[in-house]
Amino acid sequence: MAHDQLPNPAHGDDPAVDGTPRLSAVPVRPVTDRWSQPRAADGSYVALERRDLPALTSLRFFAAIYVVVHHLINIGLLQTQGAGADRSATWYLAWGTQGHVGVTFFFVLSGFILAWCYHQAFSTDDAERRSTITRTFWFARFARVWPLHAAMLIAFVPFALSEAGVALSGLVTTAWHGALNLLLLHAWVPTGTADGLSDTCNAPSWTLSVEACFYLLFPLMATLLVARLRWGTAQLALLIGGSWITLGAVGWYLDGSGDMGEWAMRVLPATRLADFVIGVALGLIVVQGLQRAKLRDEPQTTRASTAWTALETFVLVAACASPLVWALGASDQLPATLGSSWFHLPTIVASILVIALERGAISRRLLALRPLVWLGEVSYAMYLTHLFLVLAAYRIGVYDLLGVWGASALLLVAAVVVSGIVHERFEKPARARLVARRARRAQ
Repeated sequence: MAHDQLPNPAHGDDPAVDGTPRLSAVPVRPVTDRWSQPRAADGSYVALERRDLPALTSLRFFAAIYVVVHHLINIGLLQTQGAGADRSATWYLAWGTQGHVGVTFFFVLSGFILAWCYHQAFSTDDAERRSTITRTFWFARFARVWPLHAAMLIAFVPFALSEAGVALSGLVTTAWHGALNLLLLHAWVPTGTADGLSDTCNAPSWTLSVEACFYLLFPLMATLLVARLRWGTAQLALLIGGSWITLGAVGWYLDGSGDMGEWAMRVLPATRLADFVIGVALGLIVVQGLQRAKLRDEPQTTRASTAWTALETFVLVAACASPLVWALGASDQLPATLGSSWFHLPTIVASILVIALERGAISRRLLALRPLVWLGEVSYAMYLTHLFLVLAAYRIGVYDLLGVWGASALLLVAAVVVSGIVHERFEKPARARLVARRARRAQ
């Protein structure tokens, strides 16, 4: 999952507060053609007015809810039909059990948001300054994702111990898996199964292991694309297309390789890096487009365009329909290894791009509603806490008492309520304390 959002000073993660510069003027090479980055008359970047992207924040909530529904349906099917349940019996089951598509959305969005916020932060030629910025960036990401991850890992200890039993070998294995989870290394470890270690402890946290890889590489990636190669829009578009084609080629190559191939395409951070690279390139394209518009002194209209509203509707419907198309048709024609990411990337990229531009009524009005934005802000807490609620309800007999539909409805509401409390009472204060402590040490 993408756990990145636009910096918020109230959360202690404003780039200007934590040491990472905001968007500012950075020298670039002279522009000679459409392949180059935009420049002002003096040969420097135009400093964009810093603005939030509330519509994208709201979309995070819907992606998180998709993942929650995915787990609710799987647990419900386990309760009613057992391990051999038919997950394509109806269209809504087929759609709901493709919740991993929400993870692909998060990975692409993570790259987009980091590029939007920090694309110039690593462009300095001062090696010492760049090293300082890199360390600050890594700490900000650590403060953002690790405290709640560690807390939920502790919450899952009773579940893990109950499965381990009293045998020493089981306890040692559980301790080893817990250590890998705590260090965010568990997505790298194959076990010969399609899930690897991604289902150990708090299963959704495997995406944090993937995101940790993204965070480690992003400073190098940003420095390379912005400061060294200084790629423009056309080159970045080729990078997006090349990453998508390469991912597809790897998926075709791994076709027929069984569980290890599925693990490599769905879980392995090195493979999921393609999603992130596409997001970074897309973010840079949007920034450059806005820079060019500013250079041309194009007025920013405050009215939502009917045509753009129609386009926003189309791309969002296409993104929502993509999992259903895969489950009910494309999965029979294409290798299964292409279903976790590759097949859905075009509609995901299109939806993020169109919504980020904020030209239609959906992005400007509906997705900008404060309650939806707040739900997007709590989506990380929802993502990490919901499976604990679902498994706890399953074990104490809530499904037996209320039935599948009743238990699912209750848990969906509980996931929202609990995530809001956790976000406000634990996630934000923990991050603020870590940032404040680091600031005091730096003085």
